[in-house]
This record gives sequence, structure tokens and C-alpha cells, in this order.
Amino acid sequence: MQDNANLGGNGNFPATRWSLIVAARSGQAEERERALNTLIAAYWKPVYKYIRLRWRKDNEQAQDLTRSFSRAFSKKISSKATTRAGHD
Repeated sequence: MQDNANLGGNGNFPATRWSLIVAARSGQAEERERALNTLIAAYWKPVYKYIRLRWRKDNEQAQDLTRSFSRAFSKKISSKATTRAGHD
């Protein structure tokens, strides 16, 4: 596993791109997947860096927790999209 101990660079949380949030809740699976992948890529380093520095987790723990966060986020957004698609 790659060691991401070098926490330099931009690890700030990006500005919220509301168009991606809306697309991540789309009833169209391809659009939803593309938006989720973009959101997860944009938030990966800031979430990882926050966990490493604030929670004082080592590289492997921080990666595991960041992946767990990403999965939970995807599942939550996807379930809302599925619920909305059933009501449209």
C-alpha cells in the first residue's frame, strides 16, 4: 500500500460543487457514478489528511477510514437517488 505520509500540497476541502451533488442523486446510473467518482476524488486527500492529522491515525488506518467514509457517502447518496427515482 502506498504511504501517503507526505501531507504537503493542497489538502484543503474544495468548494462544494452543487451540480455534482445534484448529478450524484440522478436517476441515471452513469451520470450518478461519474459524479460520485468526481466527488470522491476531490475529497479523498482532504478527508485523508484530516484523519491523519486530527485523529492521529497512521497511513493504513487513515486510508481504511477514508475508504469507509467514501463507501458510506456513496451508499447514502445512491439510496437517496434510488428513493427519488421511485417517486418521480
